[in-house]
Amino acid sequence: MPEDLLPPLLRIPLIKKIRRLWAKKLLEVSAGTIVFYYPKGASEPEFLLIERGFPFNDWVFPKGKVEAGEEIRQTALRETMEETGLDVEIVDEISSYSYTYFWDPTNEKATKTVHYFLARSDQNTSNIDHQSDMGHEASSFKQIKFFVADEAANLVKHQVEREMIYKAKQKILEQSDEYQV
Repeated sequence: MPEDLLPPLLRIPLIKKIRRLWAKKLLEVSAGTIVFYYPKGASEPEFLLIERGFPFNDWVFPKGKVEAGEEIRQTALRETMEETGLDVEIVDEISSYSYTYFWDPTNEKATKTVHYFLARSDQNTSNIDHQSDMGHEASSFKQIKFFVADEAANLVKHQVEREMIYKAKQKILEQSDEYQV
């Protein structure tokens, strides 16, 4: 049977499965934003995504780990600024969810809770410097761009992210007069 037809668990080499039994367990809390830009006269808002390069090769919302003594909303705003260069305004809470992942290079099993906030931007990507992050992550960012909801939903990897895009779009359209720039 070709490997790409196997279930994901069966594609993991046996040595990696055994090593993961002794993985260091971590609890992580992260926060991020679902940033939208809604120009006056547009039929719908656009949503910001970051394209990450190797080893991830995916499109994500800006997010990062909560630092000691930091409020979750502060983290969301800080990470958005660091990763995109945008100074945004949080207008609502969107969703929180948890998931577990393995990080094989350090043999860690992390259970991560991510809190997302709906945030408004008054500028689009023509003003974004994708090397704005002062950390190591910026070098792995390929591009930062706004997309209409359907395009953004097709680019993100996880169903929960697609659901958040449509939930955000609905909230924005319900208050479109307030959110258009």
